[in-house]
Amino acid sequence: MQSLTGRVVHGDHVGKVLGYPTANLDCDIPSELGNGVYAVTVEIAGTPHDGVAVIRTRSKTTGRPRQAEVHIFDFDTEIYGNMITVMFLAFIRQFFAFPSREALIMQIEEDCMNARQILKDVHGNNNA
Repeated sequence: MQSLTGRVVHGDHVGKVLGYPTANLDCDIPSELGNGVYAVTVEIAGTPHDGVAVIRTRSKTTGRPRQAEVHIFDFDTEIYGNMITVMFLAFIRQFFAFPSREALIMQIEEDCMNARQILKDVHGNNNA
């Protein structure tokens, strides 16, 4: 199981605008962890939370070639500046751009449903 640990930093706030806020990690991403969408568990201050993460290539203006961000299910606590660990439990799909905002939101909804089902199966319960 791959994992990343990093500090939560401000991003472009696109996820929040779309209704799916993300925690953006300031960390190096190993090449073994490919671009795409994943079902994840996030550890924040010793407490696990389920979510969905995306690894993607960023523009050169960010200073890092790749970005990791995670949407944590049923979570609305301010965590900027905190160190978190993201455990990548299952690959959902390749990352790709979308032709419209509506198409992106529909795909995020589907990714979240898929991640919740995967995490339910991984955890062996209905808490995902």
